[in-house]
Amino acid sequence: MGDKLIMNKKERERKVILSGYGEGRYTLIEAAERMLVSYRQTKRIWSRYNKNNDIGLVHKSRGRSSTRALDAGFKKTVLELYQEKYNGFGATFAVEKLAEDDNYTLSSETLRQWLKSANLWVPRRKRKSYRQYRERRACFGELLQIDGSDHRWFGKDTERCCLLDIVDDATGKTFALLDSGETTLILLKALKRWVELYGIPESVYVDLKNVYVSPSGLKTNVDEASRQESWSVFEQVCKRLNIKIIKAYSPQAKDYVAYCTSIEQSASIFA
Repeated sequence: MGDKLIMNKKERERKVILSGYGEGRYTLIEAAERMLVSYRQTKRIWSRYNKNNDIGLVHKSRGRSSTRALDAGFKKTVLELYQEKYNGFGATFAVEKLAEDDNYTLSSETLRQWLKSANLWVPRRKRKSYRQYRERRACFGELLQIDGSDHRWFGKDTERCCLLDIVDDATGKTFALLDSGETTLILLKALKRWVELYGIPESVYVDLKNVYVSPSGLKTNVDEASRQESWSVFEQVCKRLNIKIIKAYSPQAKDYVAYCTSIEQSASIFA
């Protein structure tokens, strides 16, 4: 170590504590408590410090290579193979290929550190999440979410029925009706009742079930006139009321946190 001794924070703290013990400021038991080690270990540490001064506190393996470290030749061979055959591979995949094809076994973290030290590591760009949280609308009536939930609402021995739920996106206010299925009749009844209670909404958010939108309306090669001729009854009603229909092309597209909460609230009405 030459004429300089490098001590880490833990070793410097132990030096202060043992110096205090040597000056009689506290007992060896108190020194053990301060160092968070056992009494017997404290005696060993004090013996080394008393005999060798500061150097007795420095870990004996400081500056030495780990006995578990892989051979330098092994490291060189692995890095050469990586550049020759697996350049651009992630560390995990490269380790698998090195084991399968070349019979070289090491951990992915070891290889990652070797690649970083050799400036061969290219960090992977983190992909942005495809789904992003959608903020709720600002005003009541700006957007309604409509969906049906088919379930045995009154127990496992009862008939299945559909709870058709309408939820205001801005406030979470909900209105629901029960029927034998998610039909046009129950959908229009629920929408009519909502309009009577709260007025005509600006838009509605629905999935791609036939009861809401016509399948032909989703085709890109259909002209507008033909598309309107095949509209569902719900689409026709929304057109007359000037309600915009927003189609959810996947379940994740809807704000299901607010929606499921409202479903539970609605279900409690019929419990």
